[in-house]
Amino acid sequence: MSAPISSPTTPLANQAVADKLSDMSFRFPQFLMAEGLHPGNVLEYFYQSPFYLQLDGPESLNDKVPYFRSIFRTLVFVRKNELRPEEVPYTEGTVYELVGMNKEAEAGNVPLSIFVIQRVKQRKAGFRTGPGGQPVPCRRAAQQMFYIIAGNAYKAPCLGRLLERQLTMAFTRVDDILNTCKETFGMSSSGCKWHGVSMLILVAVAKGVVWIFATVLSVLQGDDNELTEKALESTEDAEVSQGGVPMEVGSDEGSDTSSSSSSSESEDDDEGGRGLKRRERFGWPRFVKFARPGVGSRTLLDQTLREEVVRVRDRFTKYQKEEMEAKVKEEQDKAREQDVGDRLRKITEKKES
Repeated sequence: MSAPISSPTTPLANQAVADKLSDMSFRFPQFLMAEGLHPGNVLEYFYQSPFYLQLDGPESLNDKVPYFRSIFRTLVFVRKNELRPEEVPYTEGTVYELVGMNKEAEAGNVPLSIFVIQRVKQRKAGFRTGPGGQPVPCRRAAQQMFYIIAGNAYKAPCLGRLLERQLTMAFTRVDDILNTCKETFGMSSSGCKWHGVSMLILVAVAKGVVWIFATVLSVLQGDDNELTEKALESTEDAEVSQGGVPMEVGSDEGSDTSSSSSSSESEDDDEGGRGLKRRERFGWPRFVKFARPGVGSRTLLDQTLREEVVRVRDRFTKYQKEEMEAKVKEEQDKAREQDVGDRLRKITEKKES
């Protein structure tokens, strides 16, 4: 049990002591063994704690009211300053009171008991008497909370301390995420590299976002009339050989999309008087290879994302295979080194013998 010290008298001193007590706990084993803990003596148990002694407990209204103290299961009347219990609600000062408990605490079950004690500040109202000359109770404001769990007394943390802890935990997790991303994607003078599947997923998501943006832009321009998107110039021949047919988006109904000569001639023309050439208007992402006839933007988007998922899965499988091969090779090298060491040891033993 902590030794009592002089009670502070200034608000700043009270705040400093309260901050210090937030990291403390109190337990009085001798009291618990002799008297137990129940609603009748929990305040008396709290009076022995530094939460009461090091704050303004000795100067509170609780210390001015006479009460029966239980000493080894014998009730002893303790006479203090002249203040009757019925006068406490009408007197200015600090009051420590029991405000809550669980059923186990009511039954006196110490290992499962929970008591809540509140520190309340009482101030006089603007007028001393009410209608009929009756005294007016003081205004009450709760300042601090204490709880006793299984005989251990603690001070409840303030709201600022709780917010500080939650913000610290949140920023710590964000910092861990950023460090993980930094370790996953490494930059060096020779180039960039990735480790594991995390970077593959990030690349796939980035490509998907770019493709969605390009599709929405095409729809806003009025070029999505159940026609397919135009193929990239650099991959036209390769995609036609694979079964893909490059198509013009936003072209007139009478235009011949199967004629490569007409496509190349109209490619450099101004389309619709917009001041933009078709080559400049369709700056699609590189992973959009070619368009298929009769497929709209939404279907092509789903197909492209599906292909991207397959590509990411293949990369991950390849990465796993390479990692497994490297592990097997490392184990083989270790076994080979151990074998060579055993042979050298045997040769040395033969020479010595």
